[in-house]
Amino acid sequence: MKHRKIWICFGLVAALFCGCTKISNETSSSTSENNNTISYCAKEESAENRIYFHYPQLEETTENAEKVNVQITSFVQDEIQNWFNGAFSGEMKASPEEWVWDNDVYTDCAMKVEYTIVRNDADYFSVTFDGLYNHKRTPHPTNYFQALTIDKHTGEFISMSDLYTVNSDLVQLIQEKIPEQFAEKYGETSEEITQAAEYVQNALNEDDMRDDEYSIFMTEKELGISISLIYALGDHFEVMIPYEELEAFKK
Repeated sequence: MKHRKIWICFGLVAALFCGCTKISNETSSSTSENNNTISYCAKEESAENRIYFHYPQLEETTENAEKVNVQITSFVQDEIQNWFNGAFSGEMKASPEEWVWDNDVYTDCAMKVEYTIVRNDADYFSVTFDGLYNHKRTPHPTNYFQALTIDKHTGEFISMSDLYTVNSDLVQLIQEKIPEQFAEKYGETSEEITQAAEYVQNALNEDDMRDDEYSIFMTEKELGISISLIYALGDHFEVMIPYEELEAFKK
């Protein structure tokens, strides 16, 4: 499962956001209990690291629960090992942890991630992961965001190209949504925000989208596409497209 990170050109951003503070990312990150799910936490509490990565598992009575749960667990394990360079040595299925962020209790890195189930019906299980990662040798923390969607009938991950025919018209549809949603998210329509939104529009790549380089999630009424940004813009941005506008591209 691939996850594309789009980084706004640092020269451009320096010009646009010189002297600006980070724009807060307000995406909900509360753990969601949704009928047939159970919450777990991948946890490490060592002198070096504090890791609390919450994730859901389907109850055994759910169709393909075992396969779906293996997919979710593998995804979480891979994410943690990627962020901690393979050094995670904690417990994968610990109980949920209400950790209050404290930079004095670890020497190297900390990560706290919550999840939100955005769709859980007979066909799809879709979840977003939202949190914070901090390394003490970097100038600022990173807002973490990832998403996954699983077909409950097959137990397999769902990608953009599984659902829709990716072409220039689809890319244009997504690009057209960005300026308005950018302004709504950041609460302003300044020249800097407008220019940053235009850069993100231009950075969207049809080939990368066809190759499933962007993580997606599904709500009841919309498809979400996650785009990684720089720290000044909150590190990530999710473009939301109503399903009815995607009908022409549906496979």
